[in-house]
Amino acid sequence: MRMGIIMVLLLSLSWASFGQKSDISQVMEEIRFGKDTLKSVFQWVAKNIEYDVTRMQAGNLYISDENILPDVLENRKGVCLHYAYLLQAICAELGYESYVISGYTIKKNQLGRASHAWNAVKTNGHWYFYDPTWSGGYLQQNSYIKYYNSAWYKVSPKSFIKTHIPFDPIWQLMEQPLTHYQIEQGVRKAEAGVFFNFQDSIKLISTQDNMTRHLGQLSRMIAFGLTNTFLQQEASDLVKDIMVMEYNQKVMRLNNGVAVLRAAIDDFNKYFNAKNNYFERPLWSDDKIRLMADSIQLQIVAAANSFMRINPNDFIVRQKFSGNLKVTDDLSYHLKKEKFLLAFSQNVAYNQRIAKELLRDLREEMAFINRYLNTSESARLATFEP
Repeated sequence: MRMGIIMVLLLSLSWASFGQKSDISQVMEEIRFGKDTLKSVFQWVAKNIEYDVTRMQAGNLYISDENILPDVLENRKGVCLHYAYLLQAICAELGYESYVISGYTIKKNQLGRASHAWNAVKTNGHWYFYDPTWSGGYLQQNSYIKYYNSAWYKVSPKSFIKTHIPFDPIWQLMEQPLTHYQIEQGVRKAEAGVFFNFQDSIKLISTQDNMTRHLGQLSRMIAFGLTNTFLQQEASDLVKDIMVMEYNQKVMRLNNGVAVLRAAIDDFNKYFNAKNNYFERPLWSDDKIRLMADSIQLQIVAAANSFMRINPNDFIVRQKFSGNLKVTDDLSYHLKKEKFLLAFSQNVAYNQRIAKELLRDLREEMAFINRYLNTSESARLATFEP
């Protein structure tokens, strides 16, 4: 008896990671380190990386995280993410605690034309912000003018918030972070509010898995207001990332169950092969027959239980943010767009059915096994007759 099993591959998606590594040895050799190590690094990145105006104008700002460093190291050009990831990689190599921060910008009370990325680096026990993109030059009539200025090197959080607003309020690095409603109204200093220990929050998120980190950021963003299109898009992207992560967890659970079920089918086939040879070629003892039957049953039950715990339509985002129409709408949109849920649901249902049928077949076969084992050896041949 042989049965087919459908297996599902994991949906691949990249997320920004802290401390991403790449071979930057060539860059390290090119940097002329002075007394201020971090300043030497910052200046090198700002001065030696060219801003990719063509990519920016085309709106082609997305690049998978694992390709950012190789791309900027090879081409020595890029958009803000390239600058920020390169600075982050060098800082990590030098032992600094540093992060790439994403958000939006405001100049002269006007939102920037696109979302932005910069760096937060802890030095001498204090946090500062660094924007190598803005320090490297500026755009003029759709052309990039290379012009280094140090205005965006080692900027305090209270000054940086005037122009750079992180999506996640943790990265304002302020004990009284501003809501996006306040920022929209021009407020840049909270007069009163609940004390926020961002230091402890950073320590916490650095230990969290991606799912928990994304859920936390989404929750904080909603609490601080999704007041513009950049925030709304980031929230939508977070919903998608969380959905994909949870989907991948479901797929892993399905594939684990499928692996167990496949082992049960292989054992069942071995059993039937031995039975077809009257348990003589090769010789199967009574104990081996009992143990094989018990093992097959345990495997089928384990697989069935694994499948039963999978609810293809149940997502933690829907549970946690059930009262937020924006989040639930985003989830519905991404589920429809990705078009994987139907196929996944069908796979789960298929394997549940296979496990149920296998268990039924095993129970029927157990009747034969009990009859065979309870019959004297001299009369057992007759038990194989229909």
